[in-house]
Amino acid sequence: MAASQAMIEADAAVCQAALKFSKLYYDAFDRRRNVVNKMYTDSASLVWNGEAVVGRDNIATFLDNLPDSEHSLKSLDSQTVNDQVMNGQKTMLLLSAGTVMYSGRQRSFSQTIILVNEGEVWKIASDRFRFID
Repeated sequence: MAASQAMIEADAAVCQAALKFSKLYYDAFDRRRNVVNKMYTDSASLVWNGEAVVGRDNIATFLDNLPDSEHSLKSLDSQTVNDQVMNGQKTMLLLSAGTVMYSGRQRSFSQTIILVNEGEVWKIASDRFRFID
């Protein structure tokens, strides 16, 4: 019984962290994109609609070249990931879906992010973004 209660509490904590992170991330992406790169680890990877980018600085350059955006989330889910997956780091999987407006065109999207905890701060280790329409 104690183990299941601990899992429930851990799940609730991850859900709260995911909600907080997603609000910060999408707000920064839409309004202060120049700070989004600080949310990625140094060795992070991004696949954006089939375009692969590796490294925080390269991701920053790639994202800066995207048009202005406005995201609206329709779905958000998260779960803990076994710490052994990321060499003992506390890890979370974040799944989001919604719509985004780029250059006056609204598109549906899904995004899968793996977050690792670095010094009590969640950072993106892996990011996969796809238009789904």
